[in-house]
This record gives sequence, C-alpha cells and structure tokens, in this order.
Amino acid sequence: MASSAALSKKQFKRSTTKKSHSWWWDSHNCPKNSKWLAENLEKMDDRVKHMLKLIEEDADSFAKKAQMYYQKRPELIHLVEEFYRMYRALAERYDQASGELQKNQQSQGSLDQPSPTSSRRHKDEEESSSLTDSGSDSDSVHDHSSASDEDGDEALIRRMAELELELQETKQKLLLQQECDNGDNNTDLLQKITVYEGELREANEQIRMQEEEIANLKVELQSCMSSGAEEKLKLAQNDADTLRNKLNAEKKEVSKLVERLAMVKTSLQDRDNEVRSLKTAVSDAEEKIFPEKAQIKGEMSKLVEERNQLGEQLRELESHVRLILEEKAGIEEKLKVESEKLSVMKDESNVLRDEIGKREEKIKEMEKHMKELHMEQVRLRRRSSELAEEVERTRVAASEVADQKREAIRQLCMSLDYYKDGYERLWNVVAGHKRGVVLAS
Repeated sequence: MASSAALSKKQFKRSTTKKSHSWWWDSHNCPKNSKWLAENLEKMDDRVKHMLKLIEEDADSFAKKAQMYYQKRPELIHLVEEFYRMYRALAERYDQASGELQKNQQSQGSLDQPSPTSSRRHKDEEESSSLTDSGSDSDSVHDHSSASDEDGDEALIRRMAELELELQETKQKLLLQQECDNGDNNTDLLQKITVYEGELREANEQIRMQEEEIANLKVELQSCMSSGAEEKLKLAQNDADTLRNKLNAEKKEVSKLVERLAMVKTSLQDRDNEVRSLKTAVSDAEEKIFPEKAQIKGEMSKLVEERNQLGEQLRELESHVRLILEEKAGIEEKLKVESEKLSVMKDESNVLRDEIGKREEKIKEMEKHMKELHMEQVRLRRRSSELAEEVERTRVAASEVADQKREAIRQLCMSLDYYKDGYERLWNVVAGHKRGVVLAS
C-alpha cells in the first residue's frame, strides 16, 4: 500500500514537472533574419530536450540510491528553464537588432521606423530581470557502519572465549576424576566435549573472518561514496553557475546597448524631422527673409554635422554589439563543454551507485551468514549446558560411590575389630583350659 502511494506520488511529481516546463517550450518564435541563429537555436532546443529527458528518466534511480539527487532534480530543471529562457530572449534580441541593422543599411541614411516598441522593451526588461542564480548541491553521504552491531559482536566473542575456558576446566576436572575412579563411563563424554570444543573454535574463527570482511567492505563503501566524483560534479556545477552569471551580465549589457541604440535612432529621427522642417521654412521664407538665409544655412550645416556624429556613434554601438555577441558565442561554447563534463560525471556516479548496490548486497549476505553462525552458537551453548549438567550428575554419582566405598571399608574395619576381640577371648579361653589340664596332670 505504501509502495503504491509512493509510486503514484513520484508519477504526479513527474507529470507536474513536465507541465511546468511545457509553457515556455513553445512560447518563442523562430528567428527569420539569421540562418545561423536559427540553426543554433534548433541545436539548443534538441540539447535542452535531451537534458530534460535524461533528468526525467534518471529521477527514480536518483531517489532510490542517493536522496540528494532527488532533492536537486527540481532545481536542475529550473536551471535548465532559466538558461533556455535567457538564451531565447538574447537570441530574439539579436534577431531584432540584426533586422533593424539590415533595414538601416538598405535605407542608406533614410528615416527608419522605431525598431523596439515600448511594450516590447518592457517585456524584455521583465524577462531579463526574472533570471536568478541557483545554488549548488549539498553533500550527503550514507553511513552504513553501526556502533551497536560492533559492540554486540565484541560481546559475543568475549562470551565464546568464556565458554571455551569453561569447557577446558570441565575437561580437566573430568580427566582428574577419571584418573581417581579408573572408570570408563566418562570417555565418550570427554570425546564429545572435545568435538564440540573444536566446532566452537571453528565457529569463532568464521565469525572473526566474517567481521573482518564486513569491516573491509564498509571501509571500501565509505571510500567509494566519499570519492572525488562528487567534488568534480560540484566544481563543474560551480563553473556552470559562473558562466551563467557572466552570460546574464552580458545580456543586461546588450539590453542597455539596445536601449541606447533606440535612443540614438529616436534622436536621429528628431534631428531629421527638424532638418526637414527647417528646409521647408527656408524654402517658404527664402524670398522674404533673405538676410537670415546665411544663418539658417549655418544651422543646417551644424545639424548635418550632428547627424553625422550620431551616425558614427550608431556604428560604434553596432560594433560593440557584435563584440558582445562574439563573447556570448564563446560563453555558449564553454557551457556546452561544461554540459558534456556534467554528463560524464553523471555516468561515473551511476557506476559508483551500481558498485555500492553490489557491496550492500554482499553485506546483507554476510549478515545473514552471521545470523546462521549465531544460531549455531546458541545451539552449541545449549549443548554445552546439557554436557555440564551431565558432568555434574556424573560427579554426584561418583561421590556417592566413594561414600559407599568408605562406608564398606568402615564396616569391614568394625567387623575385623569384632572378630579380633572374639579371637582374643577364644585364645584366652583355650590358654586357660590348657593350663588347667597341665595342672591336673
């Protein structure tokens, strides 16, 4: 019941994750002004889809093997979404700027329509301000060593040593009793005790060897879990965060430059409108205000010069935008390399996770064998107790036989004393009779 509930909960989380990133996946238009940009965006879409597919497929195994991966899964998906949104917004701005530059080149100095509307700029600013940095992962290492199990094993070993000493003492006592009584009743018992003593020593040796192997496996398990794979993964994620922050800063700078470019174009349009109005005024008042014609021509020349200066500034800004786009391409290449490194780290983590699973299975088998040895030890301990009781009964029986022997000897001595007294009385009677016969003769 609990497993089905957990499975349904995981499926619900997976479905909500897919729905969460479905709204931004198809919310962008494909650029039309740059073939290279369209191809690059298509490749980026494929890579992002592949990354999300890997995350969705491996989420369950992460949750089973290491809880930290399951906890970091939503954060990783959020980072992919932010990276994709940032990349698409920057690509759209680049597409828009390149379209406007092409229009400017085609017009060759003619008036242009204002490229970015206020609503579009507001939307881009909100979109750029929504990018946030995410934190790196936290380490969690599973500790499979238990102090209570080790204390119990030590107590078990001490108890087995005490049982061996008790068996040796019992054996010595039985040997002494056998020498005193010269009986054959305890020979089989001593042989059985010797056999059980050997079995107990073998069981103790097996337990010691199993404990050493379990300790070695625990050390190897801890070394595998605390290896450099997690550190490499952490460093790669930190590098990716640094590159994301740098790309975000470059994006903000591009946004500022685009705004400045729009302001320059607006100012240039205002200047052109002013020049056009001045030309109209000059043509209307040329015949009426001839003395002011020279002054107006001077102002027109100044306005033309200012227009040329603004055009030069516009070209400088466009050159700066191209440099920033080249830097952006370099940063994207670095992000691609870091993504490949993360994939390699992920494969290494999967291998380590499989190795840990095998070690855990082996430890479970060792623990099962330990339980069997413990059951055998309990049986031997019970048999040892039975043998001790049998030895005690034998000792009591031998003591009773010795008491009977002493009682028989005492009675025999008393009989000898009695017969000795009778013999002496009879001897005295015979001697007195002989003396009477001699005197009578």
